[in-house]
Amino acid sequence: MRASIGPRTLLDMLTPSSNTVLEPLTSAMLADNLPDVTAHFARFPVQEISLREAALGQFDREPILQEARLLADARVGSIVWSGTSAGWMGFEADEELCRAIAGAAGVPAGTSV
Repeated sequence: MRASIGPRTLLDMLTPSSNTVLEPLTSAMLADNLPDVTAHFARFPVQEISLREAALGQFDREPILQEARLLADARVGSIVWSGTSAGWMGFEADEELCRAIAGAAGVPAGTSV
């Protein structure tokens, strides 16, 4: 573990619980390239990716917003929604979600899409 000398930037992301790529990839990218940036993640339950109504229901806002509120407890500067659901739900859905995250967490929100 590296010791921090001075201020750091907190990179805060929301991701589906079944995502196994985001955290290790982000950590590896930061370790060698941005030593003063630390990544912090929150997850919400997603076990199935499909267009079935039950699967789409996993993207209901309240569980996502609850995790955003928890990230905000760390006094983050912003939160990024890092998922690909805009691919089937539409970019407008991501934009609306970012507005909801910003409202719930009290910090700016963006999307990886």
